[in-house]
Amino acid sequence: MLFWQNYSSKSCCLCGSKNRLTGEHKIKSSVLREQFGDVGLYIGSPDSQSDAKFAQGLKSRHLKFLSRLCELCNSARTQPPDRAFERYNNEAQRLHQQGQHPSHANKLAGFAEGNPFYLDVFRYFAKLLSCQLADADLPRPRRLSQFAIGLSNHNPVWLATEEDSSYLDNASVHGSHKGAAHGGLVVYGDTEKRCANAFHSTLTVGPIQYVFFIRLAGIERLEFQLLFPSAHKWCQAQIDLYAGNPLDRQKMRKLGLSS
Repeated sequence: MLFWQNYSSKSCCLCGSKNRLTGEHKIKSSVLREQFGDVGLYIGSPDSQSDAKFAQGLKSRHLKFLSRLCELCNSARTQPPDRAFERYNNEAQRLHQQGQHPSHANKLAGFAEGNPFYLDVFRYFAKLLSCQLADADLPRPRRLSQFAIGLSNHNPVWLATEEDSSYLDNASVHGSHKGAAHGGLVVYGDTEKRCANAFHSTLTVGPIQYVFFIRLAGIERLEFQLLFPSAHKWCQAQIDLYAGNPLDRQKMRKLGLSS
């Protein structure tokens, strides 16, 4: 396997180590604490509230990915990206409160391309996307996981910082409120060739939605189809599902997709 790293539930989803595996939050615990404090939370989809699960605290397994990280990846290798995202999110929230678009955080000192925190912000989202892929029992592109832990400086992640449409709709009725969410894993696919060509997810903190994805190169798509037939078949099912049942405009906006 040249371009993909297979997934094993008994190893780190970033480096493959089997030593001292730990859980990784789907939404940073510091962000959840800032939004909600230390109270118990209900986790679920707004579309199916009957399936909501109660998390007694921020360490609850319900707030973490099923996939695991080794202690080294979850500390020394990814702590700088974690801290860079916290700084970036704080600036984006501040700009939004001042009536500016949160994407202007990209132009601030430290976050513009070539500055100290630029790559680390993208590494944070590379880690989240790697975990989303692992949770779906899919392999991860090596360039994604290697970038996430600092073994490569080639950034494969596309990122957009936007105002969250669901938050704005609710705020127009109920006013400002706390909130946090992630968008799971979305497959971009070629409906004619029925193959995946990108993977996408979102993270929402209050009024701000981070949309991030990786596009697959042709050689990556070929290796994926040849060496991971079950994963390829799963992606085909996702592509066929949405081809036959197109998402409405509201759901497209919620997922951070252009409508």
